[in-house]
Formats: sequence, C-alpha cells, structure tokens
Amino acid sequence: MRLLTVAALACAGCSGAPVLAGPLPATWGGATVHDLSRRSDADIRELVDVAARANLRVLRTFVLDVEEPLGRWSDGPLERIDVLLAAAARRGVKVIVVLHDGPQRADAYAKAHPGAAFYAEPSARAAFRRRIEHVLNYRGPSTGRAWRELGDALFAWELQGECRWFHAPEWVDDMAFYVKQLAPEHKVACGGLGRVTEGDLARDTVRASASVDLWLYRPSSEPADKAAALLRALGRPWIVADFGGVREDPHAARKSIEAGLKAARECKAPWIFWSLGPDRRIGSHDLWPGDTLFDSFIVPAASAAGR
Repeated sequence: MRLLTVAALACAGCSGAPVLAGPLPATWGGATVHDLSRRSDADIRELVDVAARANLRVLRTFVLDVEEPLGRWSDGPLERIDVLLAAAARRGVKVIVVLHDGPQRADAYAKAHPGAAFYAEPSARAAFRRRIEHVLNYRGPSTGRAWRELGDALFAWELQGECRWFHAPEWVDDMAFYVKQLAPEHKVACGGLGRVTEGDLARDTVRASASVDLWLYRPSSEPADKAAALLRALGRPWIVADFGGVREDPHAARKSIEAGLKAARECKAPWIFWSLGPDRRIGSHDLWPGDTLFDSFIVPAASAAGR
C-alpha cells in the first residue's frame, strides 16, 4: 500500500472531522498526553479529534520506553507517535515531542547515569545524542518520512520533561544545538523553569541557550507578570505549562487550572495543561469531554486564546 506523506495527509478528506486551519496564533491552548505512545491507534486519533473540537492547537507527548538498556531500541512507541503526527496534520493540530521523560524516571538513563551524572558525564551526553539521532531520523509508517524532515504537524522538540538542567546548565544549549544540527527548520523547547525572578541561574541559562526557541514555565508562587516581563526582556518566547491535578482532588485541580489559565491570559502567553485523556481512575490527571473542568474551563479558555 502506498504511504502518504504528512503533507498529503493534511490535504486528505476528513469526513467532516474538525480542522484547525492556518498558522498558530500568538496565544493558543494545548494539552499534554504523557502516555500517548502506550495507546491504540484508534485512541490516538480520537484524542486528536477531541483536541481539534476543543480548539486545542498543540498536543505535547513524550518518547517513552524506547531504550532498555541504552542503545537497544524498541520503536513501537515511536510508531504510536507517528500515528499522532499523521492524524494531527489532518486536523491542523501541532505536536511537541518530548525526547525524554526525565532523569528521575526509572529508565535506562537513570540506571546508567543517575542524578546529576545524566547531565554532567560525557558518556551520558554521548548516549543522549544517540537518542536524539535515533528519534529524529525515525521514519514512521503513518507519515512516511523521517521526523527531522516533517514540517506540517511537528511544532517543536522538547529536550526533556521536568528538565533538571541546574545540575549542568550548559547541557541545555549543548543538546538544543545538536537537535538544530539535525533538524534546523524545527523549534527546540526546554522546561525546568519555575522561579525565574530570584537569583541568576535560570536567567543565565536562558541567556546562554541560543538554540532554545521556547521555554516552558510551570506556574508557582512567583508573580506571573514579573516572570513574563523577565522572559520577554531576555528575548525568549514562553509557554505556561503543566498545570492541573488528580481527579481525586478536584478542588486542588481546579485551583491549579484557574491559576495557570489566569497567568496565561494576563501575560498573553500560550498554555498547555496536564493532561488530556479518558482515564477515569482517581489518581489520573486526565480531563475529557464531560468533565466539568474540561467543559467549563479548558474549552472556553482555548476558544478565547486564539482570538
């Protein structure tokens, strides 16, 4: 069967499914789907449809379970993300692919290079560059192209979830520059920003990281307007991210969502909440159509963000 490229898929008929046309506006709403690579093709396509209907312009997902041990590849999770990229191209949804879940996870990197060693040791950096090469050069059956060649749906590469770059701040630009070498047309994002108005470490890291195009900022007790002013002064676009909460504590989840959306609205910044999905277990962070927080907070905010 002939494989369609992402560009061709984007032009294919969608049988009445929602399509978000045009480039991203200055502000937009998005959602993280952390475990998407463990879901079925049908579930992934439904997630994209839900996002488009809710006017969520960006989906963020993580590369999970591809190495065990280091350098031994299992590309099944990448195939699932490839389904997402193809479906997103059809709907006009953009995707941020997070290259690594984080050194605090019990994966091959945590076993071989625990804690600060992940960022500081030359052998760990070499292993992570090989991971970047493998993922960016992956050619999936749904898109039919190496991911570093995609342009329609792939919005940005994020270096790592909950990045703890403070162990070795130069790690950020080292890895971002390497991504840019392989995919110079793509944006690179980095998280790990919490409080940026106190002390110089965060500001110095942002200043020094010329290859990072977007910074993900997790709301904290710090005044969001001051953080926004500082990031703008440093010349870096930013995204309010990772707000939400577990289903068993809807009051706390609501407070987090209200605070994140308020910060994004007042600072005129895009936002990505945690997380979109149908998991109804009490320990899940998932929000889905039919949930009050999704229908009454996320959907109206996403519609307003693009105006």
